Amino acid sequence: MLLVKFGRIVDALPVAANETAHQVVARRFDVPVARLSLICRGRKFPHSWDSTRTLLAESALGHHTLVIGTRASEQLDVPRGVSAVLARVPIVGARVAVLAAWCERVLRGAWRALVPRIVGALTDTVHFVAFFLGSFVPSSSRRPPSRRPPRPHAD
Repeated sequence: MLLVKFGRIVDALPVAANETAHQVVARRFDVPVARLSLICRGRKFPHSWDSTRTLLAESALGHHTLVIGTRASEQLDVPRGVSAVLARVPIVGARVAVLAAWCERVLRGAWRALVPRIVGALTDTVHFVAFFLGSFVPSSSRRPPSRRPPRPHAD
C-alpha cells in the first residue's frame, strides 16, 4: 500500500506489480503523469520502477508521499492568438482570422525592427545632453595654460 496526500485527501493506494507509483497516483487523482511529482521525505522521485519500490518501502514505515500536480480538469488551455480566436466566429471568422494573422506578423516585425532603433536614438540623445551639460562644468584635471615663454632649442 502506498500512503499518499493530495491536497486535503489522505489515501492508501494498492500498487499492482505491473504498475509504477506514478501511474497509480495519476489514475486515482486524475493528474496527467507528465505533470505529476511525488515527494517523500524531501526527495522528488522520478517515474521509474526503482522509485516505486522505494516509495512502497517508505510507506511501510509510515511515511506519506506528497502528490503535486494539477488535475486534468483544472488545467488551462493552450494560449491562442487573436487569429485562432477569430477563426471560431461563424461566417466571416475565417476571413477575419487570416487578416488578423497577417496584421500580427506585420506588427511583430515592425516592433522588432523599430524598438532597437528607438532605444538607440534615445541613448544617443541622453549621451549628447550629458556631454553638452558636462562641457559647462570645469574639471579639476585641466591645468591652466603656462605663462612662461617656451624655451629656446639647443642646436
